[in-house]
Amino acid sequence: MRASQACARAHVQGTNEGRDASHLERTMENILGKVIVITGASSGLGEATARHLAARGARVFLGARRMDRLRAVVADIERAGGLAGAMKVDLTKRAEVDAFVQAAIEQPSDVDINEILLRPTAQEM
Repeated sequence: MRASQACARAHVQGTNEGRDASHLERTMENILGKVIVITGASSGLGEATARHLAARGARVFLGARRMDRLRAVVADIERAGGLAGAMKVDLTKRAEVDAFVQAAIEQPSDVDINEILLRPTAQEM
């Protein structure tokens, strides 16, 4: 197991302390077949989260700057029976974020986009 996967697993387990198993089961049932958009998914916590959610039935749509790593993550998820897509995105570039959001919306399922944080670029400051 990679360190990032172990870290994500420990984080998920830690946040569920004190909750009953049925709550966790209901939460996992709610993600079945939904598209979950994850940025920073080429490594670390983003990658581990994508793998974790895909293994539980979510369709994941991944974004990051390193497309070579995204392709590898998508391939691993698909080999394990999950569903994943990916697109290169730099969150500091508004046009790339707009294109990423549009691509996520076009995924073959409903996408709930709760929050997208845009950092201002040097030109916007």
